[in-house]
Amino acid sequence: MTVVKGEAAVASVSALVEGNNIDGYTTYFTPNLVDDDASEGALLFGDFGLGMVMAFFGGIDLLVDPYSNAGTAQIALHVNKFYDVDVRQAGALAYTSDFT
Repeated sequence: MTVVKGEAAVASVSALVEGNNIDGYTTYFTPNLVDDDASEGALLFGDFGLGMVMAFFGGIDLLVDPYSNAGTAQIALHVNKFYDVDVRQAGALAYTSDFT
């Protein structure tokens, strides 16, 4: 992302990155695309409404655990929401981890 943000803006050409936009599209940043051997992480760009499907299964799963923290007289609550995600149209998404 450093390379993309470092692109020079000249008077006759608009900047590629302005604030929280890349080429006019709103961007969102997450640390979830970084792996162990990448120093800058990766970039995933696309129309996620067209290219991906996300499904939630059931409601919120609430587990009351009165045993784990019994020594401190507290109850542990575990809240889970189960979902799955898949690529619907691969052409709507672009991925890169090579910024050189």
